[in-house]
Formats: sequence, structure tokens, C-alpha cells
Amino acid sequence: VYGDRYGMAIPEWRVITILALYPGSSASEVSDRTAMDKVAVSRAVARLLERGFIRRETHGDDRRRSMLALSPAGRQVYETVAPLVNEMEQRLMSVFS
Repeated sequence: VYGDRYGMAIPEWRVITILALYPGSSASEVSDRTAMDKVAVSRAVARLLERGFIRRETHGDDRRRSMLALSPAGRQVYETVAPLVNEMEQRLMSVFS
């Protein structure tokens, strides 16, 4: 769904989902929440930044830490695709019940 509409790979969708649920997360926190390795998260973040789906801000108290958040375009992608992904998952899971 996200691949066809937005040319997005699974790692990128995972990052978008985490940032929708936990705005202001660091890349390390995204890695922890998704069980993705830090290199995969870093690559996904770089692609999403390049495409304007997320933005990076410096943490106010700790200048070494950056926080990630969805841009308006990223929020729109999430709000458009998340219901479709949830519907697909429900259809897949209905086979097991």
C-alpha cells in the first residue's frame, strides 16, 4: 500500500508510524521501538528527510540529541495509509480466526 502510493519501503513506513505515535523520538528510540538496527533506521530517516516527510530538530536541553517528527506531508501520508494498512492486516488476520 505505502510502496505503491508513495514509493516507500517497509523501514520508512515503520519510521513514519513510530513518529506518528511518538513525535519527538530520536533515531535511537525509533530503533528500539521497531527492533530495526540503527543503520536501517538511519537510512530510512535520511530518505524521509530528503523527501520532506519528516523533519529533524535539535533537543532544547541537549544540543547533541535530535528529535524527529512528521512534517505536514508525512502526517498526510500516515493519515492516508494507516487505515489501509490496518484494513489489510485485519483481512490477513481473519484467515487465522
